[in-house]
Amino acid sequence: THDDDGDLRDTKVWVVVVDGAGYVRTNASTWLENIERNPQVEIRVWGQNYLMRAEEVKDEALKEKIEAAFKEKYGFLQRTMSLFRFREPTVLRLVPRSG
Repeated sequence: THDDDGDLRDTKVWVVVVDGAGYVRTNASTWLENIERNPQVEIRVWGQNYLMRAEEVKDEALKEKIEAAFKEKYGFLQRTMSLFRFREPTVLRLVPRSG
């Protein structure tokens, strides 16, 4: 993403795939502010870059499924971090950009 002043922001994130779609989460952060300002993101996985759009997930049942996937994938560390949240994270679906 890019910060308000145009500087590039490189943010390491955890990703899960649920029903064939990629999802990330964040709490109140500069990264989230950047996405709210411009949802066009670039994701780098194993050295390969993907142009994506981040869309907030509102469906509560889907968010629960995504949370379960994070707990399964990231195990103890994920469970521990969940105990220290001050608010529920914003869940974002990563959708390939068209055109």
